[in-house]
Formats: sequence, C-alpha cells, structure tokens
Amino acid sequence: MVSGWGSRCGLVALLVAGGMAMAGSLRARAGEKPVHAGGRYAEDFSALSASARRQGEGGQTAFCYCVRSQATYEGLSYASDGSIETSRRIAIAHGTAFGLRRDRRGTFLVTNDHVAQWPQVTTEEHPVEGVPPGWKLVSDSLRIVDGESDTFGPDDIPLTRVASDHTLDLAILKANTVLHVLPFPIGHSRALRPRDVVEVRGFPLGAFKATCTGKVITTEDHDTYGDWDHMDFVVDAQLSSGNSGSPVLAVSRITGQYELVGVYHAAYTQGPGLNVVVGIDQARSFLETFRVPVRRSLVEPAVDGGTWKSLQAAALGRELFLPFGRLLAGLRTRSDGALIFEVFSDDFPIAGTPVLVVEVLPPLQPGAFGRPGRCWLGSLYGLKACAGASLSEAETQLVEKVRQELPRVALELLAYQHLAADADCSKAQSELAARSLRNLRQRGARERGLVRSLLRLVEERGPSRGEAVADPREVFGPVPH
Repeated sequence: MVSGWGSRCGLVALLVAGGMAMAGSLRARAGEKPVHAGGRYAEDFSALSASARRQGEGGQTAFCYCVRSQATYEGLSYASDGSIETSRRIAIAHGTAFGLRRDRRGTFLVTNDHVAQWPQVTTEEHPVEGVPPGWKLVSDSLRIVDGESDTFGPDDIPLTRVASDHTLDLAILKANTVLHVLPFPIGHSRALRPRDVVEVRGFPLGAFKATCTGKVITTEDHDTYGDWDHMDFVVDAQLSSGNSGSPVLAVSRITGQYELVGVYHAAYTQGPGLNVVVGIDQARSFLETFRVPVRRSLVEPAVDGGTWKSLQAAALGRELFLPFGRLLAGLRTRSDGALIFEVFSDDFPIAGTPVLVVEVLPPLQPGAFGRPGRCWLGSLYGLKACAGASLSEAETQLVEKVRQELPRVALELLAYQHLAADADCSKAQSELAARSLRNLRQRGARERGLVRSLLRLVEERGPSRGEAVADPREVFGPVPH
C-alpha cells in the first residue's frame, strides 16, 4: 500500500480504497435519442434527468463505504542494554470502496489494489509510514467503518480479499452481509472527451462522505509506475487521500443518467488538481470474472532452445552486460559451449570479482534450454564453489532462482536492443521499443528483493581471508573431465 502521496514519476497513489460499479453493460433501448454531436457524455449537469437528480440527493453516497486497512509489522531492534528484541508496529490507513454486486452470501466491493494490500516487507521502494525499512508484515485486516474517527469496533464490517489486479491497481473485496451496490450502469471511458463533467463520490481523508465534481482534462495518460500498466484519464476535481478507489461518474447524453466511467486512484505530486482515474473499459473483464486477464507485459519470455541459440550468438566473442536489479550482471560463452552468467557487486568495476557465477551447460536434447551446472560465490578474496559453502535448502533455492532469472533478463535486453535499433523507422516501432524498455525496467524493480537476498547470502557464505578459493581457469575455462 502506498502511504500518503507516494510518487509515480510525479504521480502518486492515494491511500484510500475505492470501488467500481455494478457489473453490466449499457445497451441501447428502443426510442432512445441519438448520441449528441458533442459526444456520449455531457459537459455539465443540465443533462441529468429528474430521476437521476433524485438519486443524487440525500444519501448520494449510500453505495460507497469507508474502508479501514490495518497492518501489523514486526522487526528487530536494540534495547537500551544493547540486546536484540522483537518489536511490532501498527499501520492504519483509510480509503473508499463501493458495492459492485451481491450474491446469496454477501456483497462484493471494488477498491484500489494499493488500498487492499500492504507490502510483505517494508523497503525504500515500498515504504509504510511509521514503520522502518526491512520490517515484515505479520497480519492485516480490512473493515468498513464510519470514518477515521470511528473507534467503536462491534459494528465494523469485516472484509476479505477476493482478487487483485496489480496492473490496473484494482481489487475485489467481499462483505458477508447485504450492502447497497452502485445503482448506475457501467459506461464507456473511451467515449470521454476533454471538458466532459464528472462526479466523484467517496471519503476524502477518510473523514466524511463527500461528492466532488470536475472536468475531464485529458483522456490519454499511460500509467507505468511500478507494477501499474494501464490507461488513465485525468480530471481536475478536488480530491485527496481517502478518495482512492472512489467511483467516477459521467452523465450520459443518451439517458440523462449517471454511468460509471472509472475509478480514482492517484494524483500528480506537483499538480494537486491533476487527479488520475483508471478507465473503466479495460476493467470490464476483471469486474465480471474476478480474474486477471493475461497481458503481454505479464507474460514471461520463453526459455527454450531458441533462447539458447540467441544467447550463444549474442555473447559470442564478447561479454554481454545485463541490468539485474540495482546491480550489473554479465554473460559470456565458454570454449566448451557453456553460458557463464556473472553478477557483480555495487562496487564494480572497482571490485572486479563477481559475487556470483553460475554456469549453464549445453542442452542434451534439441529444442531444450541448457542444463544447470556449477556455481560460485565471490568476494574480494576470490570465488568459492557453492558445493563447498554448506548452503541450506533455502539458500540453494535462492541461487537457482537467480540462475533462472538471468536468461530472462538477457532476453528482455536483446529484445529491447533489437527494437530500439529500428525505433526511428515508424511510430509503431518506436512504441514497441518503449514498451520493451518499460518491461525491462519493471523486471528490474521486481528483482530488487532477489538482489538483497543474494547480497546477504554472499556476505554470510562468501569466501573470507585465507580461505581456499577456486582457480579462475576452473571457472571460466572448459568443464574439467
């Protein structure tokens, strides 16, 4: 969960839960008026029908709910006498959610993923306000409350997580009770135009129910911060933390009714009036099925015989350097045909010895990728074989995970370099190159935890002064027989 106004290249996720609306699609009915020449949606509220106005009066936010998200983190700290003790800290945030649909056992609601989820471990990339980096999540809960000042627990409504789409920053929650759901149909965010009027309902700051209005100022904002990869539209409504996940409604010129066109989820740090909304069109499948659709950016590159040939060719006669989290890695071929992957420390090239070397031996069967070979841990004093480092099962699995990740990094890099070389040929090629670069950077962001674990392993198990180390010729020369 993002705390407060976390940055997103100038954009920030607001700490608040948000909802989406009643599943369904708007279908034209006999006798409806044709779409106005100005577009599907109105530029002011004069197009609202009398019935829609009545729905907006009184309990205008009856289908919206304030969600309290609470997490407990645990970490090690030092007591006054210098001894190590375990401490716990509680983090609390509030957001908006709203009813989607009901079944016989309760009500489904929609909110932002960053409201429904807390990071498993606090880091610089995933901070939690009031909790130091490196602390572990031990428990969390979601409840519907009256507002941030609500301290009476017996009437809180517990919520459970049903599904999350990290790419869209959306999540489905469930309450085992009957709640009001959004009474309006799902609209079409692609039909929005600049100057169309919108209404946003939710709980700013988690403090109270509120309805805010504004205008669409642009319909094209590709959001690629962190794990996000979707299209936003931008509105100038005065929103704040606590509005995250709020339903964003537009007025249909066809029916005079409200339609759900998006879910508010973030804002620009340097533009308090620039608030971004997840367009509803790309969320339909998730809202109907509660399943995350397979997207190109989420598909891992295939590692097979073709991969082996590509990497052999790319590293032939040279060392190919790769990004690996915050570190640098390298790929070279050996005279016996094996691929040698190296991971260097933060101090490279001052410290030239890699912290990890893994070999991938040539495949035995056509069409297959190479076979796992030996590995070495490195330090200033040289390289030590993993076989002699007394690695635990978990440490062995960590090394194997790095071995599996490095070929994928190399494939992503080669794909980007190929596309970038022809990026000036056409706009489509340039866009493909830009997407490939985003994929590479997103992979690097996901590898940061893996890198931290690897560096801890090397610090604990790597060779120390006076310890026997491997002859570099044994590592980078042919496999001994």
